[in-house]
Amino acid sequence: MTTNNSFPYISNFDLPEHGFIANSDQTLGFEVVNINNNIINISSAESITWYLSNFGSASSVLTLSGVYTGSGSATNTFSVSISASSTAGLTGEKFVHQYEIVDFNGVTLRPSQGILNIVKAIQ
Repeated sequence: MTTNNSFPYISNFDLPEHGFIANSDQTLGFEVVNINNNIINISSAESITWYLSNFGSASSVLTLSGVYTGSGSATNTFSVSISASSTAGLTGEKFVHQYEIVDFNGVTLRPSQGILNIVKAIQ
């Protein structure tokens, strides 16, 4: 089962806190906007990378590629698919997640971060 979670209105402010059960497939959806809630066009991004680290650490424990999902006038959306196996060993902790967008000129945009709580399944 895949859970789709959308984080709208991403800006220079933090992403909303989110949690899920470890060892489950997850798809996180993002809309990229600036501080004034204007769309940031990422359709020509060279890369979109999503990072997960233990809370309080700057070292990534999981790094995944984002997939551009925009179409028409919605040029600011992407998603990240997290496999169940990649979260199986990450239970019971608080994590920080960030994403990074690099455009074709090499300019890096890292607009926000948020908290992910990954918890163990109840037995």
